[in-house]
Amino acid sequence: MKKLFIPLTLSMCLLLSSCVIFYGHNYNNSKKATLLKIGMTKEEAVDVMGSHYYIESASDTEDGILEVLKYYSASEIPYLLFFLNDVLVEFHKYIPPPAPPVLNVSP
Repeated sequence: MKKLFIPLTLSMCLLLSSCVIFYGHNYNNSKKATLLKIGMTKEEAVDVMGSHYYIESASDTEDGILEVLKYYSASEIPYLLFFLNDVLVEFHKYIPPPAPPVLNVSP
């Protein structure tokens, strides 16, 4: 029985942590985003989405400080959260700009 204890324990640890290893910290962003509400504070939104984000941009505008957080995920399109003076004013999936057309130049 003692010989099986260590392999079983290691197997259980691997099994329980496999979601984080495979999907990363921000798996299931789509489900989390359904809990977001415009007007939430930055702290409330980070409590919902998690603390693993990148600051995509920050700027001082006429209306105040605009900060954009990007939540990456290995399995989903990233989410962008826009905060004006630490209040959530917009959020959506990241839509990359279209690629420029490829020009074929013949000599």
